[in-house]
Amino acid sequence: MNKRQEEKERLKEAYKKHYRSILDAQEKLRQSEPSRRISAALNQIKQSSLMEEMDDMVRKVQEKAYIAEARMEQALDARFEEEVEREKAEMNKKYEAKKAVEAIRAEMGDVYKDNEERAKSMPQKKTIGKPK
Repeated sequence: MNKRQEEKERLKEAYKKHYRSILDAQEKLRQSEPSRRISAALNQIKQSSLMEEMDDMVRKVQEKAYIAEARMEQALDARFEEEVEREKAEMNKKYEAKKAVEAIRAEMGDVYKDNEERAKSMPQKKTIGKPK
């Protein structure tokens, strides 16, 4: 009878183990049910409408990016034009200053030549040293 009892206990443990595995499988099935329903709902959504919505969103983002890029280009162009105008004004100032300096030098040269000519036309007398 001892063997019978052992056999009974072994079968009982095997039955418990099998029953626990069935319960675990049922629990996993219950836990996976929401995700299965979500997956089924997503599959029911028309792929084309979802893609159209995504395309529309991408198109809107691209349009905003193009507008921002155009605004930036306009701002940079305006700034570049201001910089060019500033450089032109500076170059004109330098040119005018150079012309003024050249005019002053020319006048000074004429004065110097006039003074040279006057000095040559004057009689020269030594005032220092012995006369010869």
